[in-house]
Amino acid sequence: FIGRCHTVDGGRGCIFECTFCTSIRVQGNTMRFCDPVAIVQHVREAARREKNPFFFITDDNFARNPKWKELLQGFIDL
Repeated sequence: FIGRCHTVDGGRGCIFECTFCTSIRVQGNTMRFCDPVAIVQHVREAARREKNPFFFITDDNFARNPKWKELLQGFIDL
């Protein structure tokens, strides 16, 4: 399982300052987003190399990503 586990992070940071959340202390208060095509390519390559890879979405603010539809469509197309 360990060799098959991959994290998928479409963005980092958060504009909010919640006192209970560690995300802003680790990732900062500036929202940054990865290219959906690059993320889908990473998943595609891992799936090609490994049998039954496992992907863990670690994105704290996925719903704030302006390209979330493009990213999910890329996953569907896989």
